[in-house]
Amino acid sequence: MRRLLIAMTVLFSIHACADDTIDKQTNNTTPQGVPMVKTRAEIFGEKPIYKLRIQAENVEITAKINGVTIYENFSSNKAFALETVNSLIASHNNTMSLMLTADKLSPKARAKLMLEVFAQGKHFILNSIYVDLSQKKITQGSTPPHEYSYDAKKGGLVRDIKGKIEVGKTTVEKFDSYRRDPADGLNITQSFSLPTPFPRWKFLDSPDIIEGTYDYLNEKEHAQLKKSPKIQALYALDKKIRDALRAKQPEKVIDLFQERFEENAHAYYDTPQGIKQGFLEHLRSDVNDPDNELVEHKGDELYFVIEENRKLAWIRDIEFYNKKTKLYSGYPIKYRLNKEGEWVITK
Repeated sequence: MRRLLIAMTVLFSIHACADDTIDKQTNNTTPQGVPMVKTRAEIFGEKPIYKLRIQAENVEITAKINGVTIYENFSSNKAFALETVNSLIASHNNTMSLMLTADKLSPKARAKLMLEVFAQGKHFILNSIYVDLSQKKITQGSTPPHEYSYDAKKGGLVRDIKGKIEVGKTTVEKFDSYRRDPADGLNITQSFSLPTPFPRWKFLDSPDIIEGTYDYLNEKEHAQLKKSPKIQALYALDKKIRDALRAKQPEKVIDLFQERFEENAHAYYDTPQGIKQGFLEHLRSDVNDPDNELVEHKGDELYFVIEENRKLAWIRDIEFYNKKTKLYSGYPIKYRLNKEGEWVITK
């Protein structure tokens, strides 16, 4: 289905603020020996944790960083989440987006998205998007790029045309379908830029999985894509993992996650072996728990999704259901294509 862009006015605000930051250059390593990437400035020190704070009510929402889904809530009730996004934030050019969807957007819909940093025992708010459709006077606008540098005397950020942190343009778009289903939708995207201590994540430079946008494929195009050798290979890899877990043999597929372990080690200041061991222990615990059962999905229940950035794909989470606690434990997995056209677990 063609993407329909319609002008719509909404009220939102954008801001960037912080208290104490550090302006220095580093090539240190973490205590675990993982090398820190030398950047122009380690704004928040060597171990910042980036989190996306999501709040909403009276609307279904999806929050994304760099075109990758971080959080979804389709209940239309109040929603709140605080998601860590270190492994998706890149040095310099980034985007964050807030998508509102419904059969018909409620005039009482409200939503907020904030990018925050936790570092050196302090909390910084970098930028935010706020939408409130209940305002009597509704306006639309966006701010021009704002750049900031750290000022030691003032103890915070000051506007500077040569600054290292930038809150950029914001776009507002209306759309009429989401993942091929009719929807009354609004998508707000904001650009931002800052140095980070991370390497460039491999998925950012991966080949596009498809041309165009997955969300706007019609039913025939989606069915053809699902039957294609490329997507069938994705399902085959996913099945290999599920089969190993069903057989209680996670060791057989653990090496498929090596790129994910290596990138998460950089993102969360650990070692690949430490990340691997922790993940394997969780898998072993779930497959060997006598009260756990692997949730089986068939047909359309085992759906696949290609992210907005066209770089990542995922299949419905691998889940275990505990009959005693009546709780689920899930394992979301995101795949990318390498230059040879092979699927790699990366997130």
